[in-house]
Amino acid sequence: GVSGASRRIAMGDADHGGLYVATYNVLCPVYGVKWAEREACRDHTAQDRESNWDVRWPALKRNLALARWDVVCIQEAEDATRTHLEQAATEMEMEFCFIPHTKRQDALAMMYRPSRLELIKHDVRDFCGSSTGLLELRDLRTQATVRVLC
Repeated sequence: GVSGASRRIAMGDADHGGLYVATYNVLCPVYGVKWAEREACRDHTAQDRESNWDVRWPALKRNLALARWDVVCIQEAEDATRTHLEQAATEMEMEFCFIPHTKRQDALAMMYRPSRLELIKHDVRDFCGSSTGLLELRDLRTQATVRVLC
């Protein structure tokens, strides 16, 4: 098993002193259904496939909340999942940025904890229809600049 101290650090204990940054692919429902992804469909073998986002979201949300990351980059978000992600960010006391790709159906989402990090700059860059989000943050503990590219 994991010791209590190690478990607290692994779960993002705010007293550890480090900065935790995560990237999480939530498997865009539109793509999951289109490509018959087993993890994204109620029945991936059915002719008329349906997203299982309503079943997957509670588990994804629980994973995000348990870890207590300082910054979270979400891949494969989409308009249909935006509200859930934004509400989760609010519940986790995080700020939320949504970054749609210009030539794709999915998007990126970035969250950061304002009790730990101050936003200096938020920028979006486009590369051949795929957007990239940049957060430039100041660590309130150390005053160091933290740049996160998603």
